[in-house]
Amino acid sequence: MKNIEAFCMASNIIKNEYEYIHTFNLMNQFAKKITVVVGPSEDNTLEELKKLKGVYNLNIIEKNWKGKGDVFLREGKDLARQACHNGWVYLTDLDEHLPEETISIIKSLEPENKENIWFPFINMSDAGVVLDGVYHDIVPRLFYNDEHAKVFGDGFGGARSQSHQLLLFNAPILHFGFSSEKKWTIKHNLYGVEDSGIPKGMRREYIPRKINEPDNSIVKIKHDDKDLLNKSLLFMVMQIMGRAVSNAYKGNYIDYEGDRKRMYGK
Repeated sequence: MKNIEAFCMASNIIKNEYEYIHTFNLMNQFAKKITVVVGPSEDNTLEELKKLKGVYNLNIIEKNWKGKGDVFLREGKDLARQACHNGWVYLTDLDEHLPEETISIIKSLEPENKENIWFPFINMSDAGVVLDGVYHDIVPRLFYNDEHAKVFGDGFGGARSQSHQLLLFNAPILHFGFSSEKKWTIKHNLYGVEDSGIPKGMRREYIPRKINEPDNSIVKIKHDDKDLLNKSLLFMVMQIMGRAVSNAYKGNYIDYEGDRKRMYGK
């Protein structure tokens, strides 16, 4: 796949401690252009992004909204999508990173149709530490942008087109939305809770997938939009498969509580 554009929304990226430059570096490996809609910010987000225009092929769109929450995020990301070409596009957030194996698969992909491509979604805290029991197992992020495409929900879950095929990758997106103690506490309370079976103070390590492993796509599902029951059942199957794929990247439990105390002093 050689003709991809990426898009995202940016707001308070400095205040939120996003490693956005690393995200741009990763997107730059397969996306010919990155469209960024900049929302109202309390830091120098817009000025910082303008400095990067000479480094990356950034299309920066400044937009002011009165709305907040999910509507704010969805409309911002959909505006970025509309500024992209009619063709394959990838939706990202600036606190997300793609491991080498995922980028390798995207670059070598030769889609048969206008598929909605889903990815296992793994929440990360400190380097190499996985957080279990929080939101999202799989997300649709790579799709064909045309008159049927749209961003849904809060945009975090992804975007989709009027495709009749779903493809789940055996390669994840890594979400670093919990990179500090403060962010962990806020988002933990906002989005989800830990699984009851996880030992207190323990987390799992992320296990990278070998790039040369076969079977990049785990499951491909065809559905008919008119058959809502069948479509819902197939989506449930994909969720179950996605959870299984995500778990395959999670190693043994480690003493995260001890590491956290050493890092944050609490």
